[in-house]
Amino acid sequence: MSHDRDLLDGVCDNVLVFNKTTIEVQTGNFSTWWDNKEKTDTLKKSDNEKHIKEIGKLKSAADRSSRWAQKMKIRR
Repeated sequence: MSHDRDLLDGVCDNVLVFNKTTIEVQTGNFSTWWDNKEKTDTLKKSDNEKHIKEIGKLKSAADRSSRWAQKMKIRR
């Protein structure tokens, strides 16, 4: 990869992106692709953090339900 963004921006009007399982062609120069990538990465990180919090809440609720069920089992 070149470290000269001005050169890349001046000569590129499409960017070929090699992902783990796909290849994408994106319209625009390097800087446009990079800005979009950073936004996408930030959104994915935010979504992942939300999912992790939700998983924590669900585990907590499952633990409460399990403790309640154990108490009910002992009372019988």
